[in-house]
Amino acid sequence: MAKSKKNDADLYLTNQICFSIYTASRSVVQAYQPYLNQYDLTYAQYLVMLTLWEHDGLSVTQIGTMLDMDSGMLSPIIKKLEAKLLVKKERQIKDERMVLIRLTPKGRKTKENLFAVREQLICESGFELKDLGQLKTQLELLTKNLSEAMDKKSKKK
Repeated sequence: MAKSKKNDADLYLTNQICFSIYTASRSVVQAYQPYLNQYDLTYAQYLVMLTLWEHDGLSVTQIGTMLDMDSGMLSPIIKKLEAKLLVKKERQIKDERMVLIRLTPKGRKTKENLFAVREQLICESGFELKDLGQLKTQLELLTKNLSEAMDKKSKKK
């Protein structure tokens, strides 16, 4: 990749892709929150529920891997979902150290209510669905490339 000529404007906040991604992320979370409040969910709790709706019966470690969250951050979220009777912990008989997180009937039912939230936020975004799909693909590629670069750096140490 060719290096660009140094220019003071290169370091202006408004010219930083990282800042655009940061503010977009905050805006997405803020846009979701009024809808999620109706179901007494935080955005982080919603992400856990999305994961379980796709793959019910995961361990905390598996959920953490999918969401890129450590168990220290995830455990209180799951505890609150459990208190809301949306999930339950199930200890495995073969290996009692293994605890799976499973949806309750209430947790499964909540999924049906949240389809409308997704549709509403797509409309509010001002983007066509195909454009959002392309943006998602680009963001996933950016994440992959940066993760690989960080892995290479950590292996050099």
